Amino acid sequence: MKRIHCLKDFNHIEGKFLDDYIKYLRNEFYSLYEYLNNGESSKEFILPSHQSMVIIENEKEFYQLIRDEEKNLEFVEEVQINKMNSLKRIGLFQFQDIQLYYFLRYN
Repeated sequence: MKRIHCLKDFNHIEGKFLDDYIKYLRNEFYSLYEYLNNGESSKEFILPSHQSMVIIENEKEFYQLIRDEEKNLEFVEEVQINKMNSLKRIGLFQFQDIQLYYFLRYN
């Protein structure tokens, strides 16, 4: 699993995943920024650990997460990111908030 806390974290995942996936994750980050920022710039904004965006890297991690966190599972939704690929967007209740997890599905 990889975590996104700030914009700099995208440097570590670019080139390792599909461009459309990275674009989707960046949009999600900016949505969280709009909702959670306290006036800081997007470059200075850091998500706390319990609100970080978590990238699930393989199917084993995905199924383990679903099994281990069943009681905290708020939602699982399928999002089409291009004609060929979709992702699972998972929300888990953590510390009075929802933490978002993402798993790219190759069709």
